Amino acid sequence: MGTHLFISYSRKDQSYVRKLADHLREQRFEVWIDDRIDYGDRWWRTIVQAIRECAAFLLVMTPDSEESDWVEKEILLASDEKKPIVPLLLRGKVNPLCINRQAVDVTGGALPPKELLQRLRQFFPTPRPVDPAAVEKALALFALAAPKLSAEHKLFGRYLQWSAAPGALNYVLERSVDANFSKPLEVYRGGETHFWDMQFASGLLLTPSFFGQPGAFYYRVKATSLLRSSPWSNVVKIDPPKYDQLPAPKLEYKPASFGLGHYSMVGALGWSAVTGADSYLLQQSSDEHFTAPAESYRGDKTTYYYSRPSFSVSLLVTPVYFRVRASGTNFRDSPWSNVVKVESAPLLLMAPVLEEAEQGVLKWTPVLGAKEYVVERSADAQFQDSVEIYRGETLSHSERPLFHLFSYYYRVKAVRRDGLDSPWSKPIRLGGKGA
Repeated sequence: MGTHLFISYSRKDQSYVRKLADHLREQRFEVWIDDRIDYGDRWWRTIVQAIRECAAFLLVMTPDSEESDWVEKEILLASDEKKPIVPLLLRGKVNPLCINRQAVDVTGGALPPKELLQRLRQFFPTPRPVDPAAVEKALALFALAAPKLSAEHKLFGRYLQWSAAPGALNYVLERSVDANFSKPLEVYRGGETHFWDMQFASGLLLTPSFFGQPGAFYYRVKATSLLRSSPWSNVVKIDPPKYDQLPAPKLEYKPASFGLGHYSMVGALGWSAVTGADSYLLQQSSDEHFTAPAESYRGDKTTYYYSRPSFSVSLLVTPVYFRVRASGTNFRDSPWSNVVKVESAPLLLMAPVLEEAEQGVLKWTPVLGAKEYVVERSADAQFQDSVEIYRGETLSHSERPLFHLFSYYYRVKAVRRDGLDSPWSKPIRLGGKGA
């Protein structure tokens, strides 16, 4: 018996044949179709071999396949090899070479019925039932024992070693920050049974104090061969080396003098000296949780002058947060200090100057740093019943429709981007019958 279904067809019926082949493959049949354009002698030998090794020969019958010399050769070869021939009538009449065989109707591009699929399965050898016990016994021959893992601190890192597993070709060592290995990191793969993990080593030169005190790490290892892997070994936890911790410094902030200079030099940050510290690390962040900290200073001084790189009147004044930590040798980093919030003094806006540009038209002077302007109207000079009549970026507003009928008081103020307002302008009175 063969291993696959061979489909013979005309190149003009290729779209249906591909659909037929996909359908048969979905039914777990192995299908062989000729999808080449050229027909050389070498390719014909490939077709001959495919027909000789097929379990059944499917012929897609159309007027085009009946006229094809290649299809005729394939039918004759399948008959000579005594292969089961299954004709599928797609268009036209039954091929004369298959006149004595029952054709399956697939006209209109229909797919073969279930009965044909059952018939095709008869041409393949019946699979032998699988004995689960035999499979388990065979796999047991290749089973690898889980290694036994141990670890200890060394001067230049963590030294891990494990027992050898007979039959193993390689070992895979993983590290994680949690015992469940939710996000494991492969740190070694090879044939050795030991590994030096140099990350966060005990030596000062191998671990800058910027990274701080390392946390605990968890390790596990498994053996692998060509066929399967062993279970994971025992999990080993390695705590960081413990040293006397320095106390946290106390951080303070002193603002500079107010004025335009306040925006070029915000102020001085100072912190208390820590006995045993040889350097300090100052970080700044845009949020109090320091989700994305930036290093502002690293050195042995206890003062740092903070200044903004540039000033723009349109810039929103956002706070900056600072914290500091003392560092000594051998991971003797202190905890972080208290967090200090630095805010620049808000830029005060000048009050606009309001005047009447022409009859019934208000006009006012621009204000540096203003986003928009607000104009109010009132029947009394104290603006107790004031009404907002304009809000926008332009520097003028027309009241001509009311100018000759009523007399009103008007005033204007500037509004900054962060919502802070300037003082109101000096009010003016416009309009009325006497205007």
